[in-house]
Amino acid sequence: MSASPDLVVLALAQAMEPGEEFVPIELLAITNADSNPTSTLNDMDRDNARFEAVNRDFGFLQTCRITQKPPSAEEQDRLVAMMRWLLRELREWTVVADSNCQKLAAIFVITTYCSQHGNFWPEFAASSTVNPEIVAELSKRIARLQFMSAPSSRSRTPISDKNILDRFNAADRAGDWAVVASDWSRLGDILFPDSFLSQSVRYLHAFAQNALRLATEEVRQTMPVMLLLSSLSVANCLALALASTNPYVRFGSILRLFQQQRRRNESISQTEENLLTQLLQSIATDSVQWQKWMVALNRYPLRYPQIQQSLGRALAQAPDAALQPYIGAIDLTTTGISRSTVAECLRAFRSVASLDRRKMFWRLAYERWSQWRFGEDEPTQALMKVGYCELDYAIVGYAVECLNNQERDKKCTTLLAELSSIDEEWHASATVFMQVVNRILSFFQPFAYTRQIGPDDDWLMEGRLMLPFDPQTDRYNSMFFMIRL
Repeated sequence: MSASPDLVVLALAQAMEPGEEFVPIELLAITNADSNPTSTLNDMDRDNARFEAVNRDFGFLQTCRITQKPPSAEEQDRLVAMMRWLLRELREWTVVADSNCQKLAAIFVITTYCSQHGNFWPEFAASSTVNPEIVAELSKRIARLQFMSAPSSRSRTPISDKNILDRFNAADRAGDWAVVASDWSRLGDILFPDSFLSQSVRYLHAFAQNALRLATEEVRQTMPVMLLLSSLSVANCLALALASTNPYVRFGSILRLFQQQRRRNESISQTEENLLTQLLQSIATDSVQWQKWMVALNRYPLRYPQIQQSLGRALAQAPDAALQPYIGAIDLTTTGISRSTVAECLRAFRSVASLDRRKMFWRLAYERWSQWRFGEDEPTQALMKVGYCELDYAIVGYAVECLNNQERDKKCTTLLAELSSIDEEWHASATVFMQVVNRILSFFQPFAYTRQIGPDDDWLMEGRLMLPFDPQTDRYNSMFFMIRL
C-alpha cells in the first residue's frame, strides 16, 4: 500500500503557481500584542494560544494524517494559499519592517505546525531562496543565547533541586563532562525549545549551515546548546559537531544522541555511527578533551552501549597517546559488569586496527590489569569467588597476539605453582584465604582459556570456569580451595 502524500509538501508545490494568499489574521494579532514575541520558553499558556489560532484554520491536517483521508478542496486551497503567504513573507522579510520579529514569530509558529509529521524545511528550501536579513537576525540571536534553569516554584524538593543545578552549572563552566553527562538525564528531559528557537535553527540549517555553525560557536553553556541541538536530527547534530570547534557543541551532540535513543528507544543508524566515529577520531587528537570525554563516557561503559562500535573504530585510528586514557578511565570490577560492553568496543577495534596497534593496546591493558590485581588494594572489592573483569577481552588478546605457546604455558604453570604452595603461608582468616585463592584463579582464567580457544571462538569467556582440576571428581581440592560452581 502506497503512503499518502504529505499535504504540506503538495501544497508547497502548488503554491508556486500564482493565486490567492491566506493571511493568518488571528495569529498575527496574538504575536503583535506580545511584548516578547520571540520567546515562550517556560510559558505554556502563551505558546498554546498561538497554536490554537493555527489549529482553528488548519486542524484538518491532523485529522487527515490520522484518518488517511484527503482534505476537502476548500481546505487544500486554503493550505496552498497559506504556503504562498509563507513563501512571499520569508522572501521579502526585513528587519526594518519587523524590528521586533512579531511577524517572523507568527511565521515560525506556522512552520512548526507544518513540520510536525513531515519534511517541511528541506522541501521549503527547495521551493524558496535564502533571505540574508533573516540569516543575519537569527544568527545574532542564536550567538547571544543564554539560558539558566532554576528550581520550579512547584517543586517539593527545592533545596535539593537547587543543589543539583548549582553542581551542574559549576561543572558546565569548568567543562567537566563527567558531571554534565551524569546530571543531564534529569535535566534534559524537561527542556525543550520554543517554536521561534527551533525554527530559527532549522531555517539556518536549511538555508545557511555555515552561518548556523558560526553562531553556535559563540554559545558556551550546555543548556542553551542543547536547546539548539534538540531542534536538529542526531545525524545533523553530529555533522555540526564535526565542523565545530566549540567543546559544548561537540559534547552536546553526544548528549543529543543519548537523549533521543532513550526517549524513542531507537538504535543508532549507520549514518550516525559513521559520523560519531569521525567525531571521536577528531576529539582523540585533543589530549585534554579526550581525557575528559573518556572519564565521562568510559568510566561506566555499560551506560553507553550506543557508542561502542564507533569508539572501537576511532581507537584503531587515534593517536597512540589516546589508548591509555581509554583504558585508564574504565572502572574495573571483580564482577566485570561492563565486560560485554567493552568487548563490543574492542571487537570493532580489533576488526580494523593493525597488528602492531592491537599489540600496543593489549599490552597497555595487561599492564593495568596486572597492577590492579582484582582490587587487592581496594577495601570495597571482596573477591569471594573467581572474578572477571571489564578488560577480559583485551587480556585474552594479549595472550593470543603478544605471547607464544611457551609463554602462555609458563604463565599458567607459574600461577598453578602459586596455588599449590598456598597452604605453606599463614592467612589471617578463612575469608582472606578464600580471596587469595580466588585472586590466583582469576588471573589463571584468560591464560587457561587461551590454551583452549579455537580460531573461530570469541575472545570473551562466557559461562566457563577454567580450573586446574575437575571439581566433579576431585572433591578434596574443591573443598580445600572452596570452589563454588
